[in-house]
Amino acid sequence: LFQLSPKFLKTNIPVLIPLMMDALKTCPPPPPSRPPSKGKAPQTQHQLGVSPGSSSAPGTVHPSPMDASAATPASLAQQKVTSKTSIDTTSSTSQKISDPNEPNADENKKNDSDQQSAYEDIIRLYHTRVRELFAAQVKTLSFLTYLLRGFTDQMRPYEEIMAQNVISLMRNCPRDAVSTRKELLVATRHILATDFRRGFFRHVDALLDERILVGTARHSSTSCSLEQASLRPLGYSTLADLVHHVRKELTPAQLSRVVRIF
Repeated sequence: LFQLSPKFLKTNIPVLIPLMMDALKTCPPPPPSRPPSKGKAPQTQHQLGVSPGSSSAPGTVHPSPMDASAATPASLAQQKVTSKTSIDTTSSTSQKISDPNEPNADENKKNDSDQQSAYEDIIRLYHTRVRELFAAQVKTLSFLTYLLRGFTDQMRPYEEIMAQNVISLMRNCPRDAVSTRKELLVATRHILATDFRRGFFRHVDALLDERILVGTARHSSTSCSLEQASLRPLGYSTLADLVHHVRKELTPAQLSRVVRIF
């Protein structure tokens, strides 16, 4: 469509380029947090009004030494009855709280199970949407590489920004989105084949990190390892294209990393 409508390109590309650059900078929101459980936790001694390390029941009055010396036998007997009643009440309350067979226990457990299932569905949808976002951003980058030769003057102000966006996409690309990363590396090679490669010169250290260049496998299964291995030839050839143009400016530490990688 764009190739068949050059008039459309000349009119709208100056507007589309800034929008597409902003789209490349878009980051996904953080994943939703896990909902709290509705089950009631057993109350602690502090919640029951008993200080830690104390065996007294709530509401029990501890007489001072002066009160004890002046207490009558009748008052002491009354205090014993009151203390025994309070301890019995607290004991029955604690048993009721910690009783696993209370009527609402099954209902709370079912609610927690439903919440967990709903949360897992939300997380799966979240990761799907994140992969779709990165795939759309890489498609946008591929279209921008098409504009590098025909609309050089309009793209020149975004040379540094585009390189930063490419490195950001490499850092944040989902580990299991192997095809998206492969397309990202192909688009990067197209950029390095033009004068816009100069925007990547300051990012040599980042590209010398294999975790950024080709990513890391999410699982240790054989299929994931093979998919990850399929990225290495493309990733290393992309790095070789960049190193070829900056070989005279590399530091000894960078040269050592290049030798180790290759």
